[in-house]
Amino acid sequence: DNKTDGILVTSLVRAKFSELLAERVGFKGRESELFMMGMFSLIDVFIGRPLKDIMAELPISEEIKSALLGEYNDFGRIYHLVLFYERAQWEAFMTCAASLGIEEKHIPDDYKKAVAWADEVCSL
Repeated sequence: DNKTDGILVTSLVRAKFSELLAERVGFKGRESELFMMGMFSLIDVFIGRPLKDIMAELPISEEIKSALLGEYNDFGRIYHLVLFYERAQWEAFMTCAASLGIEEKHIPDDYKKAVAWADEVCSL
């Protein structure tokens, strides 16, 4: 249904956007972990169970789990950056980008690439 499609598209955008940010934040080689973080970011909505319960059952890194559960670790800062950009919370976005050492000028292109990729995947 449309709700499920929207959740999937948002998860895919978050996944690709996070992956694209990896090199910008000094996490080259960890792109797949950041992609996974984005993919699982809405799993609770998709499945209809509490996120904490789902995270306890998944065999993924503690960095990903804790980031998705709201901790502000290295992955958590990237996750928050993605959310701030997605929600147009520009002041919080700029503060978070500065804390990660990201030049803001590159972010719109990365986000456009993520959206285009997600649209392409969903149209297959």
